[in-house]
Amino acid sequence: MHFSCDSAGSLALHIYATCNELMKNGWQMKEIDEMDMLGFLRLRAWDAKREQEKKKPRQRFIDEVWPGMKPGWCRSTNWKW
Repeated sequence: MHFSCDSAGSLALHIYATCNELMKNGWQMKEIDEMDMLGFLRLRAWDAKREQEKKKPRQRFIDEVWPGMKPGWCRSTNWKW
């Protein structure tokens, strides 16, 4: 399927935004017109989903979360439970 970034009317707003970002990053209009836009958007969606998976909460050890924390820190700072 072929989409043209300069065709009026039928393209969704996100297609225009995508084309605009590609052009800001050095792509030529001819390159964008020749690309598989649906395949590109599927790839971007796949990547976004992977990034979201990385952000999901997971169990970790306290020294992974606060690597500089030393045992006994609450006694030395007079911190109360």
